[in-house]
Amino acid sequence: NTAGFAALFVKYVACRFGIPQSIVCDRDTRWTSDFWRHVAHRLHTRMMVSSSHHPQHDGQTEIVNKTLETMLRAYVAGDRKGWSDWLPLLEFAYNMQTHGSTGSEPYFLLYGYLPRTPIDLGSASARNQDIYENEQGRSYLRDLEIHRQGARDAIARAQEKQSAAYNKGRRVVA
Repeated sequence: NTAGFAALFVKYVACRFGIPQSIVCDRDTRWTSDFWRHVAHRLHTRMMVSSSHHPQHDGQTEIVNKTLETMLRAYVAGDRKGWSDWLPLLEFAYNMQTHGSTGSEPYFLLYGYLPRTPIDLGSASARNQDIYENEQGRSYLRDLEIHRQGARDAIARAQEKQSAAYNKGRRVVA
């Protein structure tokens, strides 16, 4: 329902990042309903509805969407079962990568620092010093590490694919 969608938007977007000035969205009824239009209007948020022929409203959105799609495809290829459980790790990995256009990580630009990673806390030296050894905990951290590495590999493959597509047909000028 649309009211539930609005509650999720407030919980996961507005409370974390503030009220956006504009939102690029598709024509899903959650975005185009009278209820949501009223909410967006009251929040002074401009809805930029895309079409199937022109899905992007700016180049940045198109590039991010392509990167995320490529990451997801590369990641899902290796782990088709339960992949949706690991989407937050893909998001985290993406936001921890240095981006060519800004020269910084999105998390650093957003928060002013890079968050510690779960793997930093679960490093081999930290596990060896842990007085609360627990096989289930170690197994969870190993699993987390495997999926995080998979996310990093997916980012690398996405970047390589985009670089090859960008450079296709270009020639080096000496």
